Amino acid sequence: MDGVITGTAERCGDAIQENGRPREVWLDVLKVLSAPLIVLIHTVGTGYSSTDVQTSGWLGYLFLNVLPRCAVPIFILVSGALLLGREISIQNAWRKTKIALILLVVWNGVYIFAQAVIWDPEMPIWKQFLLLPIKRGPARPLWYSYFLVWLYLFSPITSVLYRRLTDKQRRYFVLITVIIPGILDFFIKYFDVDSVAILPRSSHYMALPYLGMMFVGRMIYEADLKSNARKVSVGAALTAVASFSCMMLITWYYSRRHNSAADKFIMAEQLLAVCYGGSIMTFISANRSFFERLPSTLRKCILAVSRRSIGVYFIHQLFIWIDIGVNHVSYNDGAVKTAALAVMYYVCALASAFLLSKIPVLKLLVTMEKRAPRK
Repeated sequence: MDGVITGTAERCGDAIQENGRPREVWLDVLKVLSAPLIVLIHTVGTGYSSTDVQTSGWLGYLFLNVLPRCAVPIFILVSGALLLGREISIQNAWRKTKIALILLVVWNGVYIFAQAVIWDPEMPIWKQFLLLPIKRGPARPLWYSYFLVWLYLFSPITSVLYRRLTDKQRRYFVLITVIIPGILDFFIKYFDVDSVAILPRSSHYMALPYLGMMFVGRMIYEADLKSNARKVSVGAALTAVASFSCMMLITWYYSRRHNSAADKFIMAEQLLAVCYGGSIMTFISANRSFFERLPSTLRKCILAVSRRSIGVYFIHQLFIWIDIGVNHVSYNDGAVKTAALAVMYYVCALASAFLLSKIPVLKLLVTMEKRAPRK
């Protein structure tokens, strides 16, 4: 799951260069850490929702479901960090948008046909293809294929907007797009108010909360954290723990009260999830010099895995489907087994992404790059 503009990279001395600038390894570390967490989210859902919330076994699923909820916010934050701080021409934006459209059509098509092979399709295949502009395919991760299209299509405008605003105006923008809607949405859901939800859920359009999250990502990127790296690191770590704990506690209490597993407080656009992801990004950013000093070989490995994170995102659900529909794997055998399955799916998806990236025609689908990096 990439969501950022990628380019041809090359070695220059001891630094990895991309588009004439040093590649910032700490951003690749964030993507490498987040990709397996995305896989865990999609693996644990069945056991989480089907296990009795009054049992101790459900607590393990709850932990595994909340732990990775920083992942999607991190990807959106990183996208903002890299897209909003640069001038983007309409030609370049349209080029990236066309690539995103290819991913949208191809990966949705893969899952439409996979569903027809493994299970009976919910509607005729031709009709599913016709509905793609307004309705995502059958797999959960495919919402992000729509987000990518809007991300690049809007990039010339969002980049100008960010650069034209003052720091105070940017903070105000985050307040009215992320913080206030997040607080209101929390109360609507927690108190079961009969009202339309304020925040979108896995929307396939560029909603304001996502744009606000991108602003947060760029603001973290531009913040001077080196002078107080230790204090910032401690504060960010404590914020991450507090956000995670609050999501755990609120979800546990609400689910027990309604006797049904709930996920409404842990979705990517929720305020606590944004705080969770933002604090982890802040922690990594404050320690970016540490990652730049990593051995050259390790940095090259991180970059290689990071480039294929979009491929991992789109591929891993296929392995989950095969296990459910063909191998009849149960996801109700405990949190430990579920975690082990998530690791297996991630490894299989990553290996598949590496394999496909060696095939020129298919490389685009797993890296969003047409050419291999220069050595």
